[in-house]
Amino acid sequence: MLDHREHSALLGLSSTPERIPGTVSLPSTLRTATALAKATIEWQNTQAFRHALRRDDFAMDSAFVAANYLVTRTGDSVSAGSYVAICEIVQPFARLGVDNVRAPALVCVELFEFDATRHNTLDMPTVARSSRYAVLAPSDIICAVNLQHDCSRGRCAAAKTKDVYQEREKTTQQKLQIAHSDNVHYILNTQSLHNYRALSELIPYHLRGHRYHVPDEAQLRRQAAEGIRKRQKNQAQAQEDLLISQISDRAEGGSGLVQGSGTDLLNSLETDGDLINVLQGVLERGGIGGSDTDSAIPEAASGGMENAAQSRQERTDSEPLASQHEDPPPATHNAPVFAAGPKSKSKGKKKASATAPSNFKECTIPVLQQFCRQYQLKLGGNKEAIVQRLNQHYTESHISQPNAVEFATASAEAQAHKASQSGLARKRKQDDMVDGDAAVVDSTAGPAKRRRGGQANISLQLTQESMLRRCGREGSTQPGSAREKVRIREFAADKCAEYELSGTDAKDIMRDSQLTTQELLVIILCKVAHNSVRNQENGLNAYLKTSNFKDKVAIKLKTMLLDPGIPSYKNGFLERVMRHIRLNAGPVYGIPLEVRELVTSSVFASVVSKVLTTFRSTVKAKLLHHWDAHSDIYTIVKDLSPSSSLEPSEELWRRWAWVHYMYADFQQVTSKPGAKYRDKDFWDWLDIQLEERRSKCSNIADDEERAAHFNGVFERALTKHKKQFKPKVKPKTGRPLAWQRAVALAVIEMHSYTQEELAESPGVDEEEHISDQDEQDEDPEDQEPPELQHGTSNI
Repeated sequence: MLDHREHSALLGLSSTPERIPGTVSLPSTLRTATALAKATIEWQNTQAFRHALRRDDFAMDSAFVAANYLVTRTGDSVSAGSYVAICEIVQPFARLGVDNVRAPALVCVELFEFDATRHNTLDMPTVARSSRYAVLAPSDIICAVNLQHDCSRGRCAAAKTKDVYQEREKTTQQKLQIAHSDNVHYILNTQSLHNYRALSELIPYHLRGHRYHVPDEAQLRRQAAEGIRKRQKNQAQAQEDLLISQISDRAEGGSGLVQGSGTDLLNSLETDGDLINVLQGVLERGGIGGSDTDSAIPEAASGGMENAAQSRQERTDSEPLASQHEDPPPATHNAPVFAAGPKSKSKGKKKASATAPSNFKECTIPVLQQFCRQYQLKLGGNKEAIVQRLNQHYTESHISQPNAVEFATASAEAQAHKASQSGLARKRKQDDMVDGDAAVVDSTAGPAKRRRGGQANISLQLTQESMLRRCGREGSTQPGSAREKVRIREFAADKCAEYELSGTDAKDIMRDSQLTTQELLVIILCKVAHNSVRNQENGLNAYLKTSNFKDKVAIKLKTMLLDPGIPSYKNGFLERVMRHIRLNAGPVYGIPLEVRELVTSSVFASVVSKVLTTFRSTVKAKLLHHWDAHSDIYTIVKDLSPSSSLEPSEELWRRWAWVHYMYADFQQVTSKPGAKYRDKDFWDWLDIQLEERRSKCSNIADDEERAAHFNGVFERALTKHKKQFKPKVKPKTGRPLAWQRAVALAVIEMHSYTQEELAESPGVDEEEHISDQDEQDEDPEDQEPPELQHGTSNI
């Protein structure tokens, strides 16, 4: 049935064909020979040709086309630019046979590498571009993965604006868009449910799991259940509040039944048990004792309403009647007292029967003011002004008029607000009556006058004078008084003598004992902060002397100076290195957490500058030594390597063959009379040569052609160096280790820093201030070097 699309569609069945892993989809526009000819790409112009291990699998003019998408092993459709997971590359791409030459399909992927630790904030694995590529078959693609920019590491900001489209039409609105500054580091989203099992198997073992741990899962479930019960209780409380407001309105209006929201509420209670529960809660909150409630309500619920009435009548008849001529005894509070406030006495004309309002005109002023409070509108004015204000607000805000439930809720809230205000009004009235009685006693003529404010001031003044006289007789022990200060000073002196403190410490304690608590707290906080900074500085000084700093920081800094992609050897290099260390103190350099805050200090910057300056001086001395010893380039690079695990490469040999010749040229520059440069200015002069070389190549538009033109001088230098200093054996090259690849990525990242980003970094580039002095103190080449032989480079 599924093979017939028409029949499947009639039955509502999906007739989508199953996706076969490894299938490649070509563009649908390639149906004519003309379109196919325009989309054809020769083999030598493809990305696969540039990064393939064997380029002779196809003829140079073999025709290829760019595919729309391919199907992964898990059934995902991925296109060019997607992030995918690939199988492990065990051997190079196999040579194509006769059967698959007819329609070959190749995929060129850029490889990412996992970092050593998970992300500090998101607790997910992080990956970085490795600048390495591989050519695979479509069947080697496992699944699609979700990578996100590490914006916290790159400090990305919302600097771009993007037009907002609605119904495929451009609107006048715009929204901010994140401008990603770091296109090297990414975060692998392991919380995605898509391809979750494949991702869990893809991640290395040491990066699996998460730091979040629930110590007591049972307690977490109990807290969640308690939250649900509390929410249900609040809902029942809201129902009771609404019912209270309806009962209060009926009591004040004298109507037999409240229409509108009260009827809706009663109808929402499905069973008699629900009604009994709500009424029981209302009565309990109203102040009725538990015994009366528990006895009367179940009796009424079971159909014994007549018995309840009869028992109540018997209890009433048994009470003795008071005499008409005697004062009646005070009434007992047997009626429930609702939270809506006391019932106001009706004055004048009797109120009409109260019904639930259906619009603003039927509401009272307190209810209208409650709506004004809800929308933060003005409360003043008469009823017509308030109604007009509310109607205007609802019209302008495009809000529908309130329904019966909302009117009832506003009425209940107005009653509650009235009840809360009545307590303060009663208190003010009682205070006025007390002051009025005092005024009657003091006055001998005329009516009584209320002098509340004056009487309160007189009472307060008499009270203060009485307290002052008592304190003078008994002696004040209040904090800050003279007698208390003397007592604390004597107590401090006794304790200093007891612990046998020195005179200086005892003097400081005696002085601090006379301060207030707040002043002492400020002093303690300042001392704690000072000691914390001093401890961090001591920890930093101790860390700088450890082998951890030498192995994880110093060696990487020296390797950066040897990297073939370094843009400059001295000018601005320290500034870029310090910013990179500040952003990658833990993942790349392994700096302990307790001293990471001080990587921006001048002490740390001085040590880093010392490492760079000393290594540059050592490199110059070794270049001079190897020039005299006629050493080949392989011996020179091996001697310059700060670590025995450093894997050399062709690019490394090319760059340092060029540097070797540049040092020979620089010796001739400095030997001329009136030379502008001295021998210690070699690295500044070398940076100028690199910058001039880049400026000559800047007019080339194509990136690859510009890079080839720029690196051409290094290739020629290596060729000449091999002819002039012939090597005996060429060493084998292997795959760089992880730390060496991290250094290469660090050089690329540092080169991408802008001047604005470098200006944000704390501290200054101190290398220009201290490196010259250090080089003069430690650089052995400040002595007059012997004259170099064998001529100059002339590359």
